[in-house]
Amino acid sequence: MLKQNGFSLIELMVSIIIGLFSLTAILTILSNNLAFSRSSIDMLRLNQEMRIAMDTIADDLRRAGYWNNTQSMVNNLTVSNPHSFPNLPVTINNDKDCIVFSYDRDNSSDTPAANEIFGFALKNNQIVTGFPEDIDGCDSISDWKPLTDSKIVKIESLSFESINPTTTQNPTGTSTDVHQLISTAGLVCIREIRIRISATLVKNDLNNPVKQSLEKTIRLRNDEIRRSPATSCA
Repeated sequence: MLKQNGFSLIELMVSIIIGLFSLTAILTILSNNLAFSRSSIDMLRLNQEMRIAMDTIADDLRRAGYWNNTQSMVNNLTVSNPHSFPNLPVTINNDKDCIVFSYDRDNSSDTPAANEIFGFALKNNQIVTGFPEDIDGCDSISDWKPLTDSKIVKIESLSFESINPTTTQNPTGTSTDVHQLISTAGLVCIREIRIRISATLVKNDLNNPVKQSLEKTIRLRNDEIRRSPATSCA
């Protein structure tokens, strides 16, 4: 009869060691893939939350200065838009983390109602929104409602910046600046606002937090007309 031989102890130990190395390599790859997938999901979630907030602010802010009765200002220098300068201009506070503006929400063509003055601000690491009493409404935002969920994202910073260049007075020619003097009757002020948001995902790895910043520049759809003797759009 033929003699049956098995693995020796040394061969068996070598096989086990090779198997352990292979298993460790496979587990390491799987762990790295899971960590990358989780990081990608967290980044997408944070990006989605921030974009929702950014789009909400931008879409509402673009309406600033809308007035249903704007046509009455044509060839009539005594008529002024009640939702625009000097009554309710787009106002940014000194800290640049709050903005207040107005538009004709109900197309009533009358003076602005309480629910036609709007604001966005940063408060306790949340973006809040509400109805200020006047253009200085940034001084009191205690009753404003959160736009972002503090259980999901922590808003590190929110800023608004008017990026219009210096007024150019050019009654006879065409100015390339966004502020253009149309006549001695006043100014047409084309306004742009830059919005910046920085945020961190809540309930995340403290040693490797997921952070992101967004920036968006919008032009207000309703150009602001400032009657004479206005000489600046600032």
